[in-house]
Amino acid sequence: MQLPIFIRHQIRKLRDWQAEREAVRHLREMNDHILRDIGIERHDIETVVHGLMTERTDEKSHRRWLAQNAENRLRMVPAE
Repeated sequence: MQLPIFIRHQIRKLRDWQAEREAVRHLREMNDHILRDIGIERHDIETVVHGLMTERTDEKSHRRWLAQNAENRLRMVPAE
């Protein structure tokens, strides 16, 4: 039973990595003026993208934790 969870986790990590690489590629294709307009310096592209992806992943984990925590609390409430 653990193997499918491991495989799903690895697939998710691969998809996140691919999305990160694609975002970096798109930003590198932009000229410096456009990058400055969106608040990014060319030398910060990878750092910014990695930070946004990490933030997104952390947010998803947090939302998942909140949902599980709420579900556990509902189980503890006695039925009326």
